[in-house]
Amino acid sequence: MAEVTIFTSRNCGWAVRNYAALIEKGVAFDPVPAKDGDGVKLDTFLSLTPYGRTPVLYCEGTAVFESSLINEYIDDRFPNPPLLPSDAAARSEVRKWTHYCENSLLAALTRIAKAQEGDARTAAIAEFKEQMCDFARFALPADWRGPYFFGKRFTLLDLVFSTLFETIRQIERHSTTSLPMQNEAMRRWAENVLSRPSLRSAMALRDELEF
Repeated sequence: MAEVTIFTSRNCGWAVRNYAALIEKGVAFDPVPAKDGDGVKLDTFLSLTPYGRTPVLYCEGTAVFESSLINEYIDDRFPNPPLLPSDAAARSEVRKWTHYCENSLLAALTRIAKAQEGDARTAAIAEFKEQMCDFARFALPADWRGPYFFGKRFTLLDLVFSTLFETIRQIERHSTTSLPMQNEAMRRWAENVLSRPSLRSAMALRDELEF
């Protein structure tokens, strides 16, 4: 058995971030089901998290829930290669834009996905586009060259935004809704992130799960 276990499922897109982080580190891990064959959450899984949501990482007696926190643990526990910047200012950039992505951008995408056609969906799309504009204005300078948020260095922030970029793709693939990237820099960033070998492998692993 691998040193790291991740309770997950084929439908858990959040865990892709964690698979990719572990692949970047070269750390072996085992994805395991959080539910039995009847869809009932396993007691082993429920004993590790008060939320009852996947993913949950278990390693050497330590349980960590919430995918962004799991990745911080992974970076601390397996420090090479590092996926967080070394200086405090850059680390704060990772954390504040992680918060913005998860609590504003991804939340807005969820409202788009749930809204029916009509005024509610139009309003949700307008809100999302405004938030994307704000992110581009505050976070991506005019001289940004990429390929990743911090230039050549791939970090946990790129993994956070991979969820956003992939969700946009899925919404556009399964509906008539168009959610174009706010500017050319963001479009190139999304393409670079989603073509990262670790993420491609992580997405393939998710799709191959039988539970």
